[in-house]
Amino acid sequence: MSKAYKISGGLAGGGGVRAYQDLVLGSRSLWFLLKYECIMLLAKNCPGALGLWLRKKLYPLLLGASGPGCLFGCGITLRHPGKIRLGAGVVVDDNVMLDAKGQDNQGIKLGDRVYVGRNSIVYTKGGDIELADKVNVSANCELFSGNKLFIGQGTVIAAYSYLLSGGEYDYKSLTPLAEQAGDVSRGETRVGANVWLAAHVVVADGSRVGDNSVVGAGAVVRGEIPADSLAAGVPARVVRGLARQ
Repeated sequence: MSKAYKISGGLAGGGGVRAYQDLVLGSRSLWFLLKYECIMLLAKNCPGALGLWLRKKLYPLLLGASGPGCLFGCGITLRHPGKIRLGAGVVVDDNVMLDAKGQDNQGIKLGDRVYVGRNSIVYTKGGDIELADKVNVSANCELFSGNKLFIGQGTVIAAYSYLLSGGEYDYKSLTPLAEQAGDVSRGETRVGANVWLAAHVVVADGSRVGDNSVVGAGAVVRGEIPADSLAAGVPARVVRGLARQ
């Protein structure tokens, strides 16, 4: 049984403060627990300009790094915040979850002027996620990594898209799926620079999308989409090349 499974089970069953610290904070420090609880109680759901100002001032005290000019919406959930690093001018909209859980991973890194839309989830399970400068993640997206997920500069990810690295299960195993670690991976998942992933796109574990490509709405990427291509379908196939102007 995976450590994450045991922690979540222990928390649900009244596992106590240490289980909460392992699941949410990634630290057994009592001082960090008190600081986290006070900041979240004071600022997480505070509305209006006051809430925006409080989060701008207080959330960097929890994060591994935070560049100047970052803005945080209401209802944001931060887990293992010490492994979340933000560049300058990052905007995290309402009700986003940033969860960098894992023991030996680097966590989540968002480059300068990255935007993460409301209700989106960016989370790791022992893996790493890196969004290069000016990546735009729209509302209700999910980015997961048990390995390494990289998104190149200036890429746009439309609403309800799902990108993952790792997280697969062995359906042939005698171990019930719910008790597996879910850390099987085909390799890193990489989306290049200046890519447009339209709404409801899935980029599966170990897939690669080349620079300057477009993936049509509802497509499922498994494998590799070359640079300067328009791809669509399930599974996604190249429809035609895209000439650069």
